[in-house]
Order: sequence, then C-alpha cells, then structure tokens
Amino acid sequence: FFPNRPTGDIPTIYLVDGSVTTELASPETLLAMKLNAARVRDRSDIAFLLNHLGIESAEEARDVFHRFYPGKKFSEDASDRLIEYFEIG
Repeated sequence: FFPNRPTGDIPTIYLVDGSVTTELASPETLLAMKLNAARVRDRSDIAFLLNHLGIESAEEARDVFHRFYPGKKFSEDASDRLIEYFEIG
C-alpha cells in the first residue's frame, strides 16, 4: 500500500504477471512512510534515505512527508528521528 501519491512520483514496475503488477516505491515514498511510522528501529533506514535523497535539513524531510501525507500532523517521534540524524549525527 502506498500513501497518497503526489504528481510526478512514479513507482518502478518490478513485475507484471497476468493481472498482477508489482510496483516498487520511490525513495521519497519510502522516506515518507518511514517518517509516518517513525519507529526507533527505522533510524538507519531514515538516515540512509535522507542521505540517498540529498536531504540537508529537517524542513526538507518534512516537506517530503507532507507531499505524501497532506494534512497529517508530523509526529513527535518523527521529529525525534530527524533530530537524531541532523543534530546528533
């Protein structure tokens, strides 16, 4: 399941078999989903995706989140994950 897919976010088609199509989420989609879950165990995935996408600030990461989850509040846990990455390292 993908969250709201903003214009221009195109998943990669991985496999088509008859009437079943398997799509891979974009790195932006994965980051938004990881920030939405904001679990401690997602720290390394979030760090990898921030680095991979060249995101240089918490505000940029929040912008990605809000493109996929418009109107949803950015959680305190998600803020904590970003602080761990950008301020603590």
